[in-house]
Amino acid sequence: MAKMLGEVNVSVGNDRYCLRLTMRGIAALQDEYGQNLDPILNIKEGELPHFGVCLRVVELALHRYHPEAGPDVADDILTQDMAIFGQLLEAAFPQAEVQSDGEKKKKAAG
Repeated sequence: MAKMLGEVNVSVGNDRYCLRLTMRGIAALQDEYGQNLDPILNIKEGELPHFGVCLRVVELALHRYHPEAGPDVADDILTQDMAIFGQLLEAAFPQAEVQSDGEKKKKAAG
């Protein structure tokens, strides 16, 4: 089966999880953190992310295929590898980085 947009596969111990940040999850994040998702998408390099936001993203991504998994599973996943948060965002918004780089290049050239 082909990997769906927004999917990230992880293992914690002997358990495997398929995380998927869907439109429903993104809409929930907008309801909780604002339409522009500033605490999620506007983390500056070298700045510490809001860990509650990171956990919430993983919790929502777990819900698609593992609705029985609770917040402790999200905590275990992030405790094992904090990079999962960024991987989920990259998988859910694959064009975001390209567009940002393109805008920077246009600004630098102009």
